Amino acid sequence: EILVGFVFKKNMTFTDTIKKFLWYKTVKVVQIRNWKLGALHFGIELIIILYIILYVLFWSRGYNGTSPVEGFTYTKLKGSALEVNEDDSYRVWDATDIVIPPTEANAIFITTNSLITPGQSRGEYVDSSLSCNSNENCVKGKSEEHGINVGTCANVTGTDDGGCLIYGWGPIEDDVSPTNKTVLQDVKDFSLFIRSSVVFSKYNKLRDNLAGSDLTPGLNQFFVGEILGNASVTWDECSVSGCIVGMTINWDCAFNFWSPKCKPDFNYFRIDNPSDNFSKGFNFRYANYYYLPTNETYNPESPLDNAVQYRDLFKVYGVRLIFLVSGVGYRFSVIPLMANIASGLALLTIATLLSDVLALYILPHHQEYLDAKIEPVNVVIEDGVEKYDIINHHHHDTYKSLD
Repeated sequence: EILVGFVFKKNMTFTDTIKKFLWYKTVKVVQIRNWKLGALHFGIELIIILYIILYVLFWSRGYNGTSPVEGFTYTKLKGSALEVNEDDSYRVWDATDIVIPPTEANAIFITTNSLITPGQSRGEYVDSSLSCNSNENCVKGKSEEHGINVGTCANVTGTDDGGCLIYGWGPIEDDVSPTNKTVLQDVKDFSLFIRSSVVFSKYNKLRDNLAGSDLTPGLNQFFVGEILGNASVTWDECSVSGCIVGMTINWDCAFNFWSPKCKPDFNYFRIDNPSDNFSKGFNFRYANYYYLPTNETYNPESPLDNAVQYRDLFKVYGVRLIFLVSGVGYRFSVIPLMANIASGLALLTIATLLSDVLALYILPHHQEYLDAKIEPVNVVIEDGVEKYDIINHHHHDTYKSLD
C-alpha cells in the first residue's frame, strides 16, 4: 500500500489545495514468494468458490426468484361405525354424524367417543352437584351451571342426599369421565379425502393434489389411524379423550422448464399436551333440537301448538385435525442470480485478509513483509511545483513531478 502525505509550503494557491482532494490512491502489489502462504490463500479462495457454486447457487437455488404461497384445504370423510351399548343396543354413526360441523375452513373434527343425554326438556330438576340440607342452602334466582336456582332443597333420587332444585334442561347430564367402552373403534379406518389447492400469485400459477380423477393414497387419500400414527399418536390414547393434531402441507414448487412437477410434502405433529391432567384431549358439546306434541288435541294447521321442545345433548370427544399450508414458488431470475454471485465473490476478500494478517503480523520475517507492503510517500508543494519524496527502507530518492 502506498501512503501519500501532504506538506504545504508557502505560495500555495487555491488550485493547489483543490488538487490534494483529487489525487489518486492505488494499492501496491507485493509478491511474497512463500508457497505455503500462497497455498493457504488459494485454498481459502477455492473453498469460497465451491461454497458459492454448490451451496448458494445449486443447493439453495440462488438463481431463482421466489413467490409466496396461498391456499385452502377441503376435506371429505367416508365410513360408518357401530356403537354397541352395555344393554346390547346399538347405534350406527356415519360420516355425517361424526363430522361436526359439516364443513370448516382448513380443519375438521372427527368424533371418536361420546356421552349422550337424550330427551332433555325445560323444567325443574334436582341438581345433585348443589348439595343442601335445607332451603337456606339454595339461593333463589342464582345462575348455576345447569340452570337457575329455584331456592328449594329436594331429595336426590335414589339417595338420602339433598340437592337444590334448578330450572333448566333436564334430566341433567351425568358428566362422567370418558371410557373406551363407548369408543367408535371403526373410525380409525375411515377414509379422509384431502384437497389442497394453492396459488403462487407472483407467477400466476395454480397447483393442487387432485391427480386427475383418482384417489391416491398418501397424496389426497388418508386414513384416520394412519394420520394419528404419523403424528406419533396411538389410537387408544386419542380415541377416548380426543386430541389435536396438526398437518402441514408444504408446497415447494419450481417453475423452470427443467424442473419436475411439484407435489406436496405432508408433516404431522400433535398440538395438545397428552400429559395434561386438566381438560385433557379435546371435546365440546352440541345439541339436536326437536318438538314433540303433548297429549292434548293435535292441530295440523299449527303443529307447534301444545308441543314441547326437546333436545338430545351430545358431549363428543375426537380428533381435531388442523391443516397448515406453507411453501414457496421458485423461478429463474437474473437479479437474484447476479446478487448472489456478487455477494459470494465479495467473500473472496476474506482470503486476502487472512493472508495479509499472517504475512504482516504472524509469520517469521513479518517485519520485512510489512516494510515492503507499506511505502510512505511525502508530497511537497513548493512554489507551485510538486515533489515526491519516496521513503524506502532500502533507498531514499527524490523525484520531481511531471506536472
